[in-house]
Amino acid sequence: MSRSKIQEFLNDWTNTELSIATIDRCIRETGIACVPVVEELVEQLQQADLLHLDETHWYESGKLHWLWVAITSKTAVFHIGSRRKEELSHLVQEAFLGWLVTDGYAAYRSHPKRQRCLAHLIRKAVAITGAINQKAAQIGQWILADLRDSDRHVLIFPYFFKGGNERLHLSVSC
Repeated sequence: MSRSKIQEFLNDWTNTELSIATIDRCIRETGIACVPVVEELVEQLQQADLLHLDETHWYESGKLHWLWVAITSKTAVFHIGSRRKEELSHLVQEAFLGWLVTDGYAAYRSHPKRQRCLAHLIRKAVAITGAINQKAAQIGQWILADLRDSDRHVLIFPYFFKGGNERLHLSVSC
């Protein structure tokens, strides 16, 4: 929320008039006061067995940045920075030994225990179902059906062999 929107909200809802400079100073002081809390939350991330990590574009004053989010079952930490791989070190440190659940961004690929995010895999399968090639579209349908089958703990991906209609089943544990 912009400083001017905060100013408008405070005036409308609490009948409090503050200058934008005062609001900005309060935000900055609060951010500084929260540093130890954020450090503790990042430490909690390192102890998790499963850590979901994602990034999306984020504009500040018209300048492109990236909003990174790291989420466990009990902790969420947001970090605004560049899209460089080095930004990961703010959220995932060498002490993290658990599973990292991510999209396909190359920065995540070096983690030894990485799993692709189910939502991202489903989106890819939906895209394959729209293929012009009918065999590819059918494979996309099979993959999509398997991904959406939440009752199973193992996903079975059927693939055609190059030469015919025989199917190969590739099992992937979740």
